[in-house]
Amino acid sequence: TVHEARSEAMPGAVEFLSEVARRGVAIFYVSNRWSEVNYEPTIENLKALGFPSVDAEHVLLMEDRKISDKQPRFDRVTENYDVVVYMGDNAGDLPLRTKGMNRAARNAAIDAAQEEFGTQYIVFPNPAYGSWVSALAKDYMTMSPEAREEFYAKTLTE
Repeated sequence: TVHEARSEAMPGAVEFLSEVARRGVAIFYVSNRWSEVNYEPTIENLKALGFPSVDAEHVLLMEDRKISDKQPRFDRVTENYDVVVYMGDNAGDLPLRTKGMNRAARNAAIDAAQEEFGTQYIVFPNPAYGSWVSALAKDYMTMSPEAREEFYAKTLTE
């Protein structure tokens, strides 16, 4: 759906961000969609859905497929803006510097930032996909569906 510019908005997202923009707060969309092939469809999709601040300055996609860390893009925003809140569906959407960490290290980084959750960090659960799945096990992304089911069964009983 990304290439087709048919992604859907979470309920209330357009209304919320439109009100935030109306109050004078700049909004930035930091995504790991690869810019080279997804920039135009992403812009088209966001505009069609009615999201505010949809332009080259505010939509920051991944420029290099080998560098998916969002931190450099967060840093670019903080050069000119005081960030009020980060919102996303996983730790990589927050400035926690968790890129490349294993599950234990990610958990420790998240625990260390617990005061910011619910105020500066807002997390929207996404059970369907995300970088969190690769943190479950070293070879999770290459496991067969059967191996994943076995992994879940084992992990849930520990």
